[in-house]
Amino acid sequence: IDVLAERGVFVAANPASNMKLGSGFAPVAKMLARGVNVCLGTDGMASNNNHDMMQDMYLLALTAKGSTNDPAVVTPKQALTAGTRGGARSHGRYSSGAKADLCVLDTSGPSWAPMTNPLVNVVYAGHGADVCLTMCDGVVVYREGEWPTLDIERAKAEVEARTKRIIGEL
Repeated sequence: IDVLAERGVFVAANPASNMKLGSGFAPVAKMLARGVNVCLGTDGMASNNNHDMMQDMYLLALTAKGSTNDPAVVTPKQALTAGTRGGARSHGRYSSGAKADLCVLDTSGPSWAPMTNPLVNVVYAGHGADVCLTMCDGVVVYREGEWPTLDIERAKAEVEARTKRIIGEL
């Protein structure tokens, strides 16, 4: 962990994938305490079927608490940073003047009440289904159930074909 911090390494933590595969828990609290750049990932479809970043952010915070028996480790701010800025920095996409990468959340659902602390609510109450708009590099890529830049049916057909090919090769 010290070497990772000294070298400025970005570590992608994939809590859902690690639990599904029985790989254990990354020492996220220790890495953050030592200044390691922790990012949040979902890993691949074989080890995390839904790729719900909100769920993984929740798991990142909770698994650290559960594996250390310390409810104060991995704060909501640290979990949100890992799920946003950490990943952007790891890809060199976090800079002043850059076009927007963002998501807009609908916080009107019952899981968001009470809204005592928006940061806490995002990490512990948010769901991927709450995302109502996503922008990447300043371009809207998702809005209210529509993907204006993708042909979803074509993408699903391609995934199905590749899945059959891969399974056939096994």
